[in-house]
Amino acid sequence: MGGRDYNFQIVFKGKALPYFRPGQVVIFQLSNKTGNGFWLGRTFSHFFEFERLAPLSYRDAFCLAKALTEPESVMQAPEPDDQLNLF
Repeated sequence: MGGRDYNFQIVFKGKALPYFRPGQVVIFQLSNKTGNGFWLGRTFSHFFEFERLAPLSYRDAFCLAKALTEPESVMQAPEPDDQLNLF
């Protein structure tokens, strides 16, 4: 996707997880036999924690994984100005 590195991995059907990092967000594609869709969750050393109870579309899984892994931007509130005219 444009050469951008994301902080999550996408594993398509028939492929294996390339590398494992505990707590990392991973998207797994379902096989055609079990239905279409993608599971979204986090990998840990002894289990996989699902983020949602049902499979998602690729777009929904990608957007949610991106939102889970990108740091929140913090906007600074402007300093109050006591000299501001009210009318």
